[in-house]
Amino acid sequence: MTVSDHYTEVTTTLGRELVLLRFADALGELGPVAGLQVHRSHWVADAHVARLVRDNGRMTILLCDGTEVPVSRTYAAAVRQRWGYRLPRSRP
Repeated sequence: MTVSDHYTEVTTTLGRELVLLRFADALGELGPVAGLQVHRSHWVADAHVARLVRDNGRMTILLCDGTEVPVSRTYAAAVRQRWGYRLPRSRP
């Protein structure tokens, strides 16, 4: 999920949809889906993480569909703890 103005963009394997819903409320509606908020504007499901990428000190998450999602410093430790075993040294 990604914040887009006053909408939350929800991306699944079935497609993308913009929902008029605050991001905080969308996070509350997730239910039992395993994942993590990785940035103030992004939440990622565990099942869609391909690997973590570090480039010039910046960490991003590479999703299975090729999308890169930024990781903020606030969430970096939690991201490394959850998916750190997928962290390569540099970009391929």
